[in-house]
Amino acid sequence: LMSKVWMQDERVVQCIHPQHKPLHGYAAVLSSFQEFFQLGDSNVNRNRLEPSHIKLSVRGSTAFITCDEDLYMWDTDNLIRKMMATNIFRRIDDKWSLVHRHAVFHVDNDTVEQNARGGNNHSTTPMSKQLIEQMTKT
Repeated sequence: LMSKVWMQDERVVQCIHPQHKPLHGYAAVLSSFQEFFQLGDSNVNRNRLEPSHIKLSVRGSTAFITCDEDLYMWDTDNLIRKMMATNIFRRIDDKWSLVHRHAVFHVDNDTVEQNARGGNNHSTTPMSKQLIEQMTKT
């Protein structure tokens, strides 16, 4: 799916994952997503990402989409991470393609991790060694 969403252009495409250096070019960006989705256990692949607060702006052949993204653990409703993302698309020959993505951890991420330590009924688990161990249990 990622290969169909991203523009296949080494000069234009850029992606910035939270706390990572920018990736430049279609091959590098696609490779980063392939590595993420091939992280050993299939439970990682089943995590649920739900966008909210979506805002779209279209100007000619360029579209900007900003949103919050909530990442939930694969088999529960436990919120793992909150992120904010900006996605920029370009239209060429009536096809929209992603050319830039910049995601950062949400300002509310600290609250998510505090809830995990506080043990409320809707506790969450921070992305850490503990989370990875829990996700890979059989």
